[in-house]
Amino acid sequence: MKILLISLLKRGSFIKMISLDRKFYVQNLSKKDKIVKIHDEEKQHLEVLRPSLKDKFWATNGKGLDFLCKIIKMNKKFFEVEVLKVKENKKYPLYLHLFFGVTKRKKWEWLIEKATEMGVLEFTPLITKNNQQYAKGFYKEKKLERFKRKVVAAMKQSRRSFLPKINKPVKFSTLQNHDTKIKNSFVLSFDGIKWKKKDVEKSKKLNLIVGPEGGFTEKEVKILEDKDAKLRNIGIYTLKTETAALKAVSLLTYFKEDF
Repeated sequence: MKILLISLLKRGSFIKMISLDRKFYVQNLSKKDKIVKIHDEEKQHLEVLRPSLKDKFWATNGKGLDFLCKIIKMNKKFFEVEVLKVKENKKYPLYLHLFFGVTKRKKWEWLIEKATEMGVLEFTPLITKNNQQYAKGFYKEKKLERFKRKVVAAMKQSRRSFLPKINKPVKFSTLQNHDTKIKNSFVLSFDGIKWKKKDVEKSKKLNLIVGPEGGFTEKEVKILEDKDAKLRNIGIYTLKTETAALKAVSLLTYFKEDF
């Protein structure tokens, strides 16, 4: 995406606004902050734009708050910025939690990136009978940190202000052995009925459960149904896990008019 540099004439000098179509992530920003130091990775992202003193940019803390910042000090270790304005964003009309059968790493990364751009707020990978071969390594902390960086990048790229949560992979047996029902949950299945707007219009939080390549087994589907999860389909065509998940996410956000 082309970076826009807009010069604003103020008090006889030019003050540059860095990238109006780009947002930065500063995790610890709060409403009380007036002066903040930006270190490490996000400092490097700012440096790519070759900023100058008094340059302005928008940052988010990933918790719904945006901050208009002005650079007041620059050195090799950090940028010091002054917070000029705080903007509080409305919560999404739907808190969407995506459970999905893990696949190959590249597909996993692509899915969470695109789903973040579309407004998903929580991810939980599922280990089922048909995808156990992909489970190895997904429990490592380094893997999760990599995925979290992907989510941060997707949030910034789409100019969103809420950072999704990524949970550690969960074995299907964990859901099976859980005593409580799974409220407001929908499972993608060819045996399900078509989606209807009334499925979501009164809900503020939904769980979308998508199986791995090859789908859930009949036994797994029965377990989910016994826990009050509802079956829904998204058409007559066979889609890959990541494609099916994004199609369903798109449909749900459309129903909630989140666009």
